[in-house]
Amino acid sequence: MLGRGLIRRLGPLGMALAAGQAALVAREHLMRLAPGERARLRTLIQKSGGRRSRLSADERQELRELMRKLELGRLGRRAAMSAMPFGGRR
Repeated sequence: MLGRGLIRRLGPLGMALAAGQAALVAREHLMRLAPGERARLRTLIQKSGGRRSRLSADERQELRELMRKLELGRLGRRAAMSAMPFGGRR
């Protein structure tokens, strides 16, 4: 796991490594969804274009349920911890 000081010393390479680690964590969470759920999530996100108002009430509820399954809070914590020395353990 990369520490902040190490990331700074490595410069762009360190940032790329940290981003790669975060991407691996994100992929792990995304793979928790069934293939049909991943496809539906992609469809809803594309249809919304980043604006909830473009989705019907049922679609917004469906999107919320899919996002809940992704455990975004846990994903964020894991991604942040992966960039800390020793995985955040001291």
